[in-house]
Parts: sequence; structure tokens; C-alpha cells
Amino acid sequence: MDTEVTELPRLDFKLAGPSYFLGTFTLGILLAGVLSKVIHALMPGYPSIGMVLGLVAAIIILPISVFWGLKSISKIDLDKPALSIDRDGIHIHDVRVLDVPRKTVAFIAWEEISKIQYQVSGRFNETKHIIIESQTVGPNGLWIAANKLTSVNPRDLFETMRHYRRTITPPPADDPRLKVYDSLSWTGLDDEG
Repeated sequence: MDTEVTELPRLDFKLAGPSYFLGTFTLGILLAGVLSKVIHALMPGYPSIGMVLGLVAAIIILPISVFWGLKSISKIDLDKPALSIDRDGIHIHDVRVLDVPRKTVAFIAWEEISKIQYQVSGRFNETKHIIIESQTVGPNGLWIAANKLTSVNPRDLFETMRHYRRTITPPPADDPRLKVYDSLSWTGLDDEG
């Protein structure tokens, strides 16, 4: 086996936790605001009482919803790797790392991958996907939401995947970029001799 292939380490990537915490606080604030508006709207004849009751309800519902959200987040194992890359292929340990969760794909060998793409979308380019096309995942490919992973730049993860694939899997023989031309045929010089 090639020495460069044996030197490729196993890389583990975990789910990012801050997005869950931010979502919990945002949901708590939204619930408190909606409840406050509903109570205020239900008491049109008494605007000051409706406003006070809405504010009291918001003050009560905000900590309850945040506590419930944090309790739910504590059940998520954020220390377990969600995605691993090694010399065998790509291991998906947690389906939440996928944009479209699938239960059938847990491992993709480098030899099965036909193409790896990087896509940035969203209004502020906030959504970053790595799209893996192979025979086993189907026509739409496997969409990995790279910005859901911690301690890795999504572009660096994409480049690492491409490096592993290029190192382990040789390029196909019919690749037009690999065609070598005889220098005499394109220079116009003839062999004199």
C-alpha cells in the first residue's frame, strides 16, 4: 500500500451546539411575544390590564420554554462524532448532519464516490453543503450540511474530502484531462531521422 495512503488519519467531526442554544432562546422569546400579543388582543376594552397580563404571561413563559429547550438539548450527545473520514471512506454516525436525513446510508467508500461538490446558498451565503454523488446514494446525491459541524471550516472539510478521494482513488482512465499528447504532433515538427 502507498505510504501516503497509510498516513491519512481518521478525522472526526461533531455537531455544533451553539445553533441549538440560539434556537432555544429565539423560540422562547417568540413564544413569550406571541402569548403577550394574544392576551393583549383578547382584552380590547382594558388595554392597560391586557398589556400587564400579557407581560406577566411573557415573563412566566420565557423561562419555562428556555428551561424546557435546554433540558431537551442536554439529551443530545454533542460529544459523539457525527461524521468521520478515514482511508476507507466517509462514515455518517448521526443523520442530523445530513440536510435530507436518510437512514440507509451509514458509510460510503471512496471508490463508490463519483463526484464531490461544494455549494454555498442562502441570502447571506450562510448555508454550506457538501454534495456527494455515488451509485449507492441515488440520483440527488448526499447533502451534508457542513455548517452544522464544529471546529471545521466547511471549505476546508470539502478540500480534505477531495484530498482523501484523490489520494485513495485513482482517477478514471477515460478522464479527458489526463490525455497526454505527443509533443511532435502539436508542434508541427517532424522526426528527422
